[in-house]
Amino acid sequence: MADQKLAEFLGSVPPTAITWRKYIGPDFDVYYGHANPPLSGEISFYLGCCSGFTPEPQSSIVEGKFGRFPVRWHRRITDDDSVTQNALVEIDHHEVDIAISARRQQEVDQLVAVVGRLAIFNKVRKTSPSSSP
Repeated sequence: MADQKLAEFLGSVPPTAITWRKYIGPDFDVYYGHANPPLSGEISFYLGCCSGFTPEPQSSIVEGKFGRFPVRWHRRITDDDSVTQNALVEIDHHEVDIAISARRQQEVDQLVAVVGRLAIFNKVRKTSPSSSP
Protein backbone atom coordinates (compact mmCIF):
# COMPACT_ATOMS: atom_id res chain seq x y z
CA MET A 1 0.00 0.00 0.00
CA ALA A 2 1.18 3.53 -0.71
CA ASP A 3 2.26 5.56 2.32
CA GLN A 4 -0.85 7.80 2.36
CA LYS A 5 -3.29 4.90 1.97
CA LEU A 6 -1.36 2.83 4.52
CA ALA A 7 -1.58 5.66 7.07
CA GLU A 8 -5.36 5.94 6.46
CA PHE A 9 -5.76 2.17 6.81
CA LEU A 10 -3.67 1.87 9.98
CA GLY A 11 -5.25 4.70 11.95
CA SER A 12 -3.55 4.57 15.36
CA VAL A 13 -1.85 1.19 14.78
CA PRO A 14 1.95 1.53 14.44
CA PRO A 15 3.11 0.54 10.92
CA THR A 16 5.70 -1.83 12.44
CA ALA A 17 3.13 -3.85 14.43
CA ILE A 18 1.80 -5.98 11.55
CA THR A 19 2.96 -6.63 8.01
CA TRP A 20 -0.06 -6.40 5.68
CA ARG A 21 -0.87 -7.76 2.24
CA LYS A 22 -4.03 -6.76 0.38
CA TYR A 23 -5.76 -8.61 -2.44
CA ILE A 24 -8.46 -6.92 -4.51
CA GLY A 25 -11.19 -9.09 -5.95
CA PRO A 26 -14.04 -8.16 -8.29
CA ASP A 27 -16.33 -7.06 -5.44
CA PHE A 28 -14.28 -7.70 -2.31
CA ASP A 29 -10.93 -7.05 -0.64
CA VAL A 30 -8.97 -9.49 1.50
CA TYR A 31 -6.32 -8.37 3.98
CA TYR A 32 -3.67 -10.69 5.42
CA GLY A 33 -1.59 -9.60 8.37
CA HIS A 34 1.44 -11.19 9.99
CA ALA A 35 2.22 -9.88 13.48
CA ASN A 36 5.74 -8.61 14.06
CA PRO A 37 7.52 -9.03 17.43
CA PRO A 38 6.68 -8.51 20.18
CA LEU A 39 3.24 -9.50 18.81
CA SER A 40 2.71 -12.98 17.45
CA GLY A 41 0.09 -14.55 15.21
CA GLU A 42 -1.86 -14.07 11.98
CA ILE A 43 -4.97 -12.16 11.03
CA SER A 44 -7.06 -11.98 7.91
CA PHE A 45 -10.27 -10.28 7.04
CA TYR A 46 -12.56 -10.30 4.04
CA LEU A 47 -14.49 -7.14 3.19
CA GLY A 48 -17.25 -7.65 0.63
CA CYS A 49 -20.81 -8.70 -0.01
CA CYS A 50 -20.72 -12.48 0.49
CA SER A 51 -18.15 -13.81 2.92
CA GLY A 52 -19.44 -17.35 3.23
CA PHE A 53 -18.79 -17.15 6.99
CA THR A 54 -19.41 -20.56 8.52
CA PRO A 55 -18.23 -21.14 12.09
CA GLU A 56 -16.66 -24.47 12.97
CA PRO A 57 -19.29 -26.66 14.68
CA GLN A 58 -16.94 -27.45 17.58
CA SER A 59 -16.12 -23.80 18.28
CA SER A 60 -17.12 -22.14 21.53
CA ILE A 61 -18.89 -18.79 21.42
CA VAL A 62 -17.37 -15.86 23.26
CA GLU A 63 -19.01 -12.43 23.32
CA GLY A 64 -16.53 -9.61 22.84
CA LYS A 65 -15.64 -6.36 21.17
CA PHE A 66 -13.58 -5.62 18.06
CA GLY A 67 -12.95 -1.94 17.57
CA ARG A 68 -16.34 -0.23 17.84
CA PHE A 69 -18.25 -3.45 17.12
CA PRO A 70 -19.74 -5.97 19.50
CA VAL A 71 -18.80 -9.41 18.15
CA ARG A 72 -19.57 -13.03 18.76
CA TRP A 73 -16.20 -14.79 18.48
CA HIS A 74 -16.20 -18.44 17.44
CA ARG A 75 -13.13 -19.80 19.22
CA ARG A 76 -11.49 -23.17 18.81
CA ILE A 77 -8.28 -24.94 19.67
CA THR A 78 -6.59 -26.47 16.61
CA ASP A 79 -4.77 -29.80 16.39
CA ASP A 80 -1.45 -28.12 17.25
CA ASP A 81 -3.05 -26.42 20.33
CA SER A 82 -3.12 -23.00 18.66
CA VAL A 83 -6.14 -20.74 19.18
CA THR A 84 -8.27 -19.51 16.28
CA GLN A 85 -11.08 -16.97 16.55
CA ASN A 86 -13.51 -15.96 13.83
CA ALA A 87 -16.22 -13.31 13.80
CA LEU A 88 -18.47 -11.55 11.33
CA VAL A 89 -19.36 -7.85 11.46
CA GLU A 90 -21.18 -5.56 9.06
CA ILE A 91 -19.68 -2.26 7.92
CA ASP A 92 -21.62 -0.06 5.51
CA HIS A 93 -23.68 -3.01 4.23
CA HIS A 94 -20.55 -5.11 3.64
CA GLU A 95 -19.60 -8.24 5.52
CA VAL A 96 -16.27 -8.35 7.29
CA ASP A 97 -15.19 -11.91 8.05
CA ILE A 98 -12.36 -11.76 10.59
CA ALA A 99 -9.99 -14.62 11.45
CA ILE A 100 -7.23 -14.39 14.07
CA SER A 101 -4.89 -17.18 15.11
CA ALA A 102 -1.92 -17.51 17.43
CA ARG A 103 -0.25 -20.09 19.66
CA ARG A 104 -1.91 -18.85 22.85
CA GLN A 105 -5.11 -17.04 23.81
CA GLN A 106 -3.09 -14.15 25.25
CA GLU A 107 -1.50 -13.57 21.82
CA VAL A 108 -4.93 -13.67 20.13
CA ASP A 109 -6.24 -11.15 22.66
CA GLN A 110 -3.29 -8.84 21.95
CA LEU A 111 -3.98 -9.01 18.20
CA VAL A 112 -7.68 -8.31 18.78
CA ALA A 113 -6.72 -5.20 20.77
CA VAL A 114 -4.23 -3.93 18.17
CA VAL A 115 -6.14 -4.75 14.97
CA GLY A 116 -9.36 -3.48 16.50
CA ARG A 117 -7.72 -0.03 16.43
CA LEU A 118 -7.48 -0.02 12.61
CA ALA A 119 -9.43 2.88 11.12
CA ILE A 120 -11.91 0.55 9.38
CA PHE A 121 -13.03 -0.85 12.75
CA ASN A 122 -13.24 2.50 14.53
CA LYS A 123 -14.58 5.13 12.16
CA VAL A 124 -17.94 5.40 10.49
CA ARG A 125 -17.19 4.73 6.79
CA LYS A 126 -19.13 5.12 3.60
CA THR A 127 -16.90 3.38 1.06
CA SER A 128 -17.00 0.32 -1.15
CA PRO A 129 -14.40 -2.45 -0.72
CA SER A 130 -12.34 -1.49 -3.77
CA SER A 131 -12.02 2.12 -2.60
CA SER A 132 -10.66 1.17 0.82
CA PRO A 133 -6.90 1.56 1.33
